[in-house]
Amino acid sequence: MIHVFYCRLYVAGKAQKVVRVAWMRKLLTIVNAMLKHLTPWNPARVAHV
Repeated sequence: MIHVFYCRLYVAGKAQKVVRVAWMRKLLTIVNAMLKHLTPWNPARVAHV
């Protein structure tokens, strides 16, 4: 899920700070959508992200 995204960017040779910011932005986007739609955390739904 999000860890795979992190690893994919890191293996692609992106700088550590760039990888962290991209990971945080993705997580923030997911949390924002959850709050907007009042949905609970569902790992199965986020697995494809």
